[in-house]
Amino acid sequence: KRIKQCMKALAEALRAWRPSLIRWEDRIEGPLALWNHIDWFPYTHTNIPDGYPMPNWKPKHWQRDVQQNRIPGAVRQDAFDRRLLHSGKYNTSAFKGHVTIGLNGLILAHTGPHLSVDHDMTLWTTTRDGPDGIRMKPGEWGFGDLAYGGAEHMKVGIKSPQTALDEMWTSFVAWVRARVEIVIAKLKNHAWCQVSFRGRYDSLVTYNEICVVMTALEIRRDLEKGKCMFDVSGPWRHLGLPHE
Repeated sequence: KRIKQCMKALAEALRAWRPSLIRWEDRIEGPLALWNHIDWFPYTHTNIPDGYPMPNWKPKHWQRDVQQNRIPGAVRQDAFDRRLLHSGKYNTSAFKGHVTIGLNGLILAHTGPHLSVDHDMTLWTTTRDGPDGIRMKPGEWGFGDLAYGGAEHMKVGIKSPQTALDEMWTSFVAWVRARVEIVIAKLKNHAWCQVSFRGRYDSLVTYNEICVVMTALEIRRDLEKGKCMFDVSGPWRHLGLPHE
């Protein structure tokens, strides 16, 4: 019990620190943005979003948790009315996180836990239109997988490549997007993430918050020391984009 209380206190402290560590503006502003480039798209491409699962045991005591107001209304209503925790994509009961990183690996935005059947495009739109408003500038682009095919300012691969050029472009997008998979692996490189979570919803939120903010801190500190996880180009500003 005391350990859980300490974890919650730590999560609250990190949540207060989070706005200075996970900043959407860092993709195009500040010293770290000067290295948020790759050779092939050196000026206008800044970010890579993706969703990832948080497998959990199928909840057994949610009715009690509802009565104690432990579960947010939106999650509760969807979960009870439509049983939206079971994902066909992941073939398990799960919540989802949604992370957006820079080309240099810096975590720019993170939301969750979401219901596991929420489409990545839905999560991206919700994040974009949410209170933090992670909207891209005119002329700015991100790299998405096919799930983001309808998103504004998002470059994706080709579902059914017909030519060698199509194949080359699709492989290139996959190569760039491998960066977000590496960051997600880093986010989930903790003992509690290696098995299906078994516990209260508020405990899942606590553990996830600690992992996300501490991982963001680690990546940021490495970048500030000149140690980048990926090959990048720089230092220069993102040309053609309006800056504050």
